Amino acid sequence: MFVHDAQQLSQLPWRVESTVVARTHRSGFASGVPSLHAFVPRRCWRGFSKARSGWCKMTIISENSSQVLATTRQNDNGTVDCVVITPDNKCVCLSSGKKVAIHNAQTGRKEYILSEASKVVTLCCNDTMRLIIYLSNGMRIEHDLSTNTALECRDLQEQHLLAAFEDKESRVIFIVCDSEELCVPIIKKVTMNVGREITKQLVGNESFKMPKIHSLKQLTLSGQFMAACEDLFVRTYLFESGITRAYKFTGKEEFNGVRSCFISVRAFHSVSLIAVLSFGRVLVWDNVIRQLRTPTQCVHWHRLAPSVILTPQGAIISGGVEGVIVKYAAHGSRTGSTADSFLSRLGAAISHLEISEDGSLLVAALLDNTVVMVLLSTMAVYSRLETLQRPIGTRRFALTVDPLMPHLVVHNGRPGCIQWINPCTMLTTAMLDVVSQNLPEVIQPQPPILAPHIDVSAVALSETTIMTAEQRVGDEIEMHVVKFWRRNTADLSSLEFSIPYESGIRFARSSDTSNYTFASIDTANKVVIWERYVDEEYSRWAPTQCIGWKGLRITAATQICDGGLATIHEWNGKCSRRSTLVVWRLTSGQRIREEVFHDSTNKLSTVEWCAPPRQHILIACSTTEALAFDTHTLVFKWCALHANLMLGICTNSSIAYDDAEVIVLDEEIGVEKYTVELHDKVTSIVGTNAGEFSSFLLANSEGYVSFTCDNDETLERSEGRQKGGRTPFARLMDRTR
Repeated sequence: MFVHDAQQLSQLPWRVESTVVARTHRSGFASGVPSLHAFVPRRCWRGFSKARSGWCKMTIISENSSQVLATTRQNDNGTVDCVVITPDNKCVCLSSGKKVAIHNAQTGRKEYILSEASKVVTLCCNDTMRLIIYLSNGMRIEHDLSTNTALECRDLQEQHLLAAFEDKESRVIFIVCDSEELCVPIIKKVTMNVGREITKQLVGNESFKMPKIHSLKQLTLSGQFMAACEDLFVRTYLFESGITRAYKFTGKEEFNGVRSCFISVRAFHSVSLIAVLSFGRVLVWDNVIRQLRTPTQCVHWHRLAPSVILTPQGAIISGGVEGVIVKYAAHGSRTGSTADSFLSRLGAAISHLEISEDGSLLVAALLDNTVVMVLLSTMAVYSRLETLQRPIGTRRFALTVDPLMPHLVVHNGRPGCIQWINPCTMLTTAMLDVVSQNLPEVIQPQPPILAPHIDVSAVALSETTIMTAEQRVGDEIEMHVVKFWRRNTADLSSLEFSIPYESGIRFARSSDTSNYTFASIDTANKVVIWERYVDEEYSRWAPTQCIGWKGLRITAATQICDGGLATIHEWNGKCSRRSTLVVWRLTSGQRIREEVFHDSTNKLSTVEWCAPPRQHILIACSTTEALAFDTHTLVFKWCALHANLMLGICTNSSIAYDDAEVIVLDEEIGVEKYTVELHDKVTSIVGTNAGEFSSFLLANSEGYVSFTCDNDETLERSEGRQKGGRTPFARLMDRTR
């Protein structure tokens, strides 16, 4: 018997001996009989099981085979690789991966983005409006910033370029190339004439042996010398004379628990050199052409190796894991090597510093991808560049939607903060400091390892209130706080109420029928309802209801839709693959009640409501398939044989994804509207709708990826698939006649 209609499905006897399952091409979504139990009221549902024999599997290649929607893809790997300021101090150029962003230095606004064919390894700006870009495939591109056009493109014929340096005075180019020998790069001097002829010459001689390096920070070049550091040694090679020199640090082998070794070197003003030790000490030589014995200056303020630059006047600027910029006076001044001024509380550890040509402006790139412009004369923040911040350490909650600003996505920011992200522009538009705690101590910058601290574990938003949950991470100290924030405007919130909590909160959800009702699910596997009341003119929040379900662990929860909340409960012991799906009904002024439950012999992993107007349909995914249930009629809608799917949140469509692709579903008949291929493993996904465009923001281990598509194109494809109202099962019946 073939079933292709939900009405026919409801007329079937409950015990089904054999089932025909249809699959569409690639994704496997089809309308038909599900392989798990149907939704039955809790008093009637008992013991129905899937027939393991008699399965007739047929693969259907749909008439409109799986189509990938043409989208605009934006990647953000979350790290600022190179920074340069134009000589007129009007523009700041940042590179991240294959992209270069051009910002206005005064306002911080992003002007435009350049997309290159390969990874950007170096940025140079020897002219006011001319940017030079070096790519890892050996290409050198000159770009006009005023007209946003490429002026010249030359191939340096190096397929593994690591870095490049252009001396502003001599116009000599030095390139760093990968070598066959591990950790030993090759340095070449490049000469380009007007006839586009390129000549390359190896740098070094038999007396200078390039040390093994693990980071390009251990190597620096200037117009007159080259320097590299390894372990306790700093070695220099003078280009003109061919003389090699070495300096060895003879201090303590360990300082404050950190093993002593040189981390980075950097050349300035053609003859000056800075070397940084692992425990934060900075050594400066004013002229390495003369000698490399005793450092001219020695300063020490930071706990770990900072990023350091030298101003044209000889002052030292350093920024470290404390999130503090320290300025030291030039050598020979009245204050000597004493810290002259500070700029603190930048919000995150400082990973990179750059200075303008005249020494008036400083660019500080932070560990969370924030970029700050600093006016050195007053040591004050000049501007903040528009960037997309990235969470430091482990992300505590999935991407979340905001009912007040549906075009934005909410996620973790730096520790103790949440941020609002615009998927269309890939920029952080707002931040909320949730935790009233100082910046957590950074044990290791890359990869980031933080000392025990308090972070945001869950967040839920309504149009008037934000609920946040805090917990201490990194040690066994129990500390849990629930806070409620009053939303004064779209981008401004103030703390309204704070209360300690007995256990950690894993999920937080806001009611879609009341702005003052929230639900939380804690590590004790209890569903708690929070409501607001006014007591003597003061607003207070309190847990009004608390309920559990057989003491089982809750592994997933939906958003609250039309007062309905669905949770997945995992059984322990011998039934390790057994799980139960429970639908709760939340009504204002009434007790939360269990409405329906569903037992599954396949382990359920995720569940979510469909997008309006089909928000009464519930999609659940297991290790073998995905099912759609109608909670109004208590019948199945469709089944898909697709293993290990995860579900996202979207305002106008249902989204499923796995390691290979994102699938936008038609919730009514269970076929895909379109797909988007993935290159990285996704941890969560949210879809937003901003006017004529739909955007999807994907979070992965490296950063974020967004897809933007035209709603008109999506609608045309959806109508084409539903033309004639024929489902994949209707085509199945045609083929079997």
